[in-house]
Amino acid sequence: MRLPLPAGVFALMDDLRCKHDVLTEHNDLICSAGIERVVTGRDVALKQIEQLIEQLDAISRLTSEIGGGTAQDWAMKVGHRYDSWMTENADKALPAITRNIDRSIWRDLMLKSGMMALMDVIFSW
Repeated sequence: MRLPLPAGVFALMDDLRCKHDVLTEHNDLICSAGIERVVTGRDVALKQIEQLIEQLDAISRLTSEIGGGTAQDWAMKVGHRYDSWMTENADKALPAITRNIDRSIWRDLMLKSGMMALMDVIFSW
């Protein structure tokens, strides 16, 4: 026997439905246009992060050549030397940064769509 969902779940899902400007007859829980925007934004952000890491690496090499140490020496707070992916090489840092960004995006989508709350309700029975 399956228990009914609490009354507020469907109201919550209706409140979280996509707000659409151009799309008509749209009733998906997560707008595909929103997903496209998220994916495009993610890709642009990752490209900019890669460029930033490369710039930081070039600056680090320059400061090292003149005796000022590398970014791991001068860009980190005392006691937090290895807490930033930005001072690692791009080949190592980008997969970790991508995972972190993707994890945050997925969690945000799950929260905004109401799926996290729905899953909590379903699995709490």
